[in-house]
Order: sequence, then C-alpha cells, then structure tokens
Amino acid sequence: MKIADEVYIVNLYTLVTDIKRCLMPDTRHLILISTHAYFNSEKIEIQKYLKNIEITFFRFDNWNDELENEDIDYKSYLKVKKWIHQTSIYQALYFTEVAFFKNEFIHKKLKTQNLVDKNTRYTAFCQSYEMHNLGISYRYWKSVTAKIVNSGIEPTWRLLQKKVTSIMIIRQISYYIRAFFLAIMPRRVVKLVDGEKYSLISTKRLNLKTELKTHSKWICPICYNFNAEYLAAPVHSSSPLLGMAPFVRREKMVIVQDAFRPTTYPPYYYAQSFIGCKKIAQDKVDFAFLSNAGLDMLPLGTILANKRMREDLNIVVKEVKTVCLSLNHSGNWSSLISRCDTDGLIVLLFELSKEFEDINFIIRLHPNSDDKKAEGNGWIERVKEQVKKYNSPNVSVSNLPIEKDWERADLFISEYSLSVIDALVYGKIVLFLNTTKRVSFVRDFTDVGFVEVYSLHELSTQLQQIVADPKSAFQKLTQSSVAYNHTYVD
Repeated sequence: MKIADEVYIVNLYTLVTDIKRCLMPDTRHLILISTHAYFNSEKIEIQKYLKNIEITFFRFDNWNDELENEDIDYKSYLKVKKWIHQTSIYQALYFTEVAFFKNEFIHKKLKTQNLVDKNTRYTAFCQSYEMHNLGISYRYWKSVTAKIVNSGIEPTWRLLQKKVTSIMIIRQISYYIRAFFLAIMPRRVVKLVDGEKYSLISTKRLNLKTELKTHSKWICPICYNFNAEYLAAPVHSSSPLLGMAPFVRREKMVIVQDAFRPTTYPPYYYAQSFIGCKKIAQDKVDFAFLSNAGLDMLPLGTILANKRMREDLNIVVKEVKTVCLSLNHSGNWSSLISRCDTDGLIVLLFELSKEFEDINFIIRLHPNSDDKKAEGNGWIERVKEQVKKYNSPNVSVSNLPIEKDWERADLFISEYSLSVIDALVYGKIVLFLNTTKRVSFVRDFTDVGFVEVYSLHELSTQLQQIVADPKSAFQKLTQSSVAYNHTYVD
C-alpha cells in the first residue's frame, strides 16, 4: 500500500465538505480513520466528492486483534485511580485517558505497518471536549502536532467552560459544592427491609423480590451517616448517590446491579467506580465479575428476585419469518469497545438480507445510542436514512416497544445485549454475533451452550440450519437455559 500524503481522523460529525476543504493541493493518497463504520453509500459519496484522490478507509476497530495486548484500560486506571472516591472526576478522567491511549495505539499501527512516513500530514476533526468527540482524543493529536479542525456539536461557550473546569482545583471545588448540596437536599426514597434496611433513591430497572414490603418516605441523605440503614441505587441511577461522597460515607452506600456485566468485561469503569460501596449482584456471573474487582459484595438474592431462566418454554417458532438485530450502544468506558462495532453489525445485516430475501430483518436500536457520549447525536436518524437508501423491502428499523419486538420476531441476534436472552421467555431463538476480533462478552453464556458466531459466513450457516430445523435449534437453547440455571443461579 502507498504511503499516505495525509491522514484524517474523523467521526460521525465530520462532513465530507470539511474533508475536501482541508485537503492540500498535492494530496493524492488519503487515509480516513473513522471512529464509526462508514456505510457503502457514505463511502461512495466521499469518493465521488473527492475526485482524483485515492482513499483508504480504516476504522477504530481494524486492529482489535492486537489491542488487548496494550492493556489500555488498566493503564488508564493507573493514571487516574487517585480520584476513585470522587466518581464523576474519576470517570471523566478515565474516559479521557482511554481515548488518549487508544488513539496513540492507532497512530503506532499506522507507523509499524508502513502506511505513513515523516512527511505524512495529520488532521483530527474534533473539539477540545474529549468525552463528546466520539472516541477521538483531542489531547493526543494535539500532542503530536496534528492539525485540529473544529468539528462537533458543542457550542463555543461550552468549550470555554470545559477549559475552565479542566483546571483541577476548580473541578474539585465544583465537585465538593455539588456533593454537599446532594447530601443535604431532602429526597424521596423507597424503603424496604431484607435483613438490613435499605432506602432506594430509584427502583428503575430493578426486579425486586415480590415478598418485600415497600413504602415511600422523604429523607435527608446526610443523616444516613448516623443510622443503621443504607442508601441504595441501581447502577444506571447511581450518579446522585455516588456524588454525595464524602458528605455521605461510601460505606453507607449500596449499588444494585441492573444490567449484564460479563466476567470478561474490563472492571475499571463499571466496577472500580463503586470501590468503597457495598454491591448487590443479579446472579453468579455478576457476582464473579464484581467480586473479582475487589468490591464488598452482599449475599446473592439480597432484595432482588431470583434471575432464573425459564425451563418450561413452549416451542412457538414453527418457521423463521422475522429476525431482529438488537443492538448495544458504545462509549469510551473501555478501549475494547468502538462505535464502529454497532455500525458494523448493521452493515453485516444488510449483506445477510440479500441472501435471505424471504425473511424480514428488523434493526432494534438502543435507545441511548443518540447520546453524545455514545454513538452521537443524530446517529439514529443516520441509520434510518441508510436503511431508506438501502431500499430493501425486507429490512426495517423498529419503532415499537421491545415487548412488541419479542412478540413478532422469531430469532434474535445481538453482540451481548440481554434483551435477546429475555426473548427466550417468549419462546424465541437466540444467536450472539461478535465480529470485533476481541474478547467475547458472552463467554459466560457460550460456556453453557449458547451459540456465538464471528463472521457473516458463520451467521449465514447458522441461520440456514435454524430455518431448516427451528425445533432442534430451540431444543438446544432450552438445554442451554437449564445449564445456565444450574451453573449461575442454583
């Protein structure tokens, strides 16, 4: 491959007009490295717009097979762990370090593969606010004197605010002021007793034991330093609770697991953030992940209902007519995750739909994908527009509640979303799909018999077998459910 004259690091917000405007007159070979995955129609548009330029497309996940050896998450953790008891500061700094080291790794791969030389020019399309650059590290590319082109959604005043609050003394003062007011402000909680007394600041996403009696009450959080009760919150609603430290001691806090975290998942964001608090797991998989990270675990079964897979399922899939791709969303919470993971699955589904023209394919987007810390603002509309351009009668984007998709689809595909596991209750077939070339996040499931595939060819082969004999496929899944209960629940 030719040495690149220029390398552009781009994300969802980078416009082709910006790319053309920045090109130097002598550029003949351009490398585009995107944090997302370009759809074919987008590549064609770029190539048409940049005539007479040879373009090589790379994605942030192109070197995933080597990324794990870099141990980026651990290196990031070591740099910021002194802030671990000030959760919002720790997490923001951790995100920044993960992006920095991952961009450094990508730059290193360009050099070692002789794709660039000392004359290659670099341009990063981003803003100075790291967390909302969708994976691009402003700090890294500035450190290697790349040209920075302002490309993003944050207004100027917000970037100025970020510059001021990045001064650590100001960031700490802001943290303590907020923490004090969170600790003294009255808050309505749900109180219950399960051995110990717990006051939940939210019950969202929690499946509490039905036998527990609950009642609501107004409390002052700081008073919990002096009584025998615990303040508790689900992981996804825990920011206000964690933000009360040190005015509410962390040993008085209980974080309740409300989402799937596999034992292969890096612990530095979703586990280490809760050091000093007590933790309640959903099942043995959660318990192993969290306890291995050094958290103080309460006994399994505390306040949460038994998360047991049903084994008395009725086979309702007589014929596979509808397949649902249920997507996760991505962010900077681990270097192993890229925004192109999500786009890549959609690109693959387009190809699969050509082979199985008699099957309807539904794309179920994660509701948080449009967040500026996830896939980015406007991502959902971009996907819908790409599906429209693809113009296939058997591919569509779901606008229905997840319960409706569970009812209408016969087979569910996902990388590691537990929404597909819940589909088993509806008597549906499940496949896990991992094309990322990195560690599987469903190894705990494949260890007990669930199927994971790693390429379009493998997915196509599995789908052909299921279409030919759905009854056998479902019977195998039922056996896997029994094995899951025996291994992780009983």
